[in-house]
Amino acid sequence: MNVATRLESTADWSRVEEVVQDAFGQAEEARLVTRLRSIDGVLSLVAVIDGIIVGHLMFSPIRARDGSPTSSAYGLAPVAVTRDWQRRGVGSTLIAAGIEELRRRGVGLIVVLGHPSYYPRFGFVAAARHGLVCKWGGDDGAFQMLELVPGAAASYRGVIDYDEVFDRST
Repeated sequence: MNVATRLESTADWSRVEEVVQDAFGQAEEARLVTRLRSIDGVLSLVAVIDGIIVGHLMFSPIRARDGSPTSSAYGLAPVAVTRDWQRRGVGSTLIAAGIEELRRRGVGLIVVLGHPSYYPRFGFVAAARHGLVCKWGGDDGAFQMLELVPGAAASYRGVIDYDEVFDRST
C-alpha cells in the first residue's frame, strides 16, 4: 500500500467532507472542518491511495491563557480516515507528515486531545507534566504535547485555547 500525503486543495473539499463523515459516522465533524478552513495558518493535509482521498487531518493555531509564548503552537484535530482504510497506517502517515510540515515551518509545539496510548508513538507526552491543561479535560493523560523546538513548552502555561470555532456546534 502506497499512501501519499499532500496539502488539501479547494478541489478536495467535497471528498474530504465524505471522508470525515464516513470516519465519524455523523456530519458535525465535517462542519467543524469547514469552519476550521477560515482560520489563518491552518494546516490541512489529505492522504491519497490510488488517486482517491482516504484520509484527512488538520492542525490549527492555539493560544495559552497564561504565559508569553516564544514560539507558535498548533493543535491537532480532527484526524479522519475512511472506515475501509482505518487501522492500516493511513492516520499514522498523515500525522507524521503533518508533524514534519509543522517542524519545517518552525512551529515549536503541538498539542492533541487523544488516546493516551496512540500518540506517544509520535513523541507526544502528557501535557500536564509541563503545566498545560485542556479546557475539555484530558487530565487522564489524553491531553498531550510534542515539542518540535526544545524548550517551546516552557513559554506556555495553564489552559490552552483552541480557536473559538471548536466551541460552535453549527
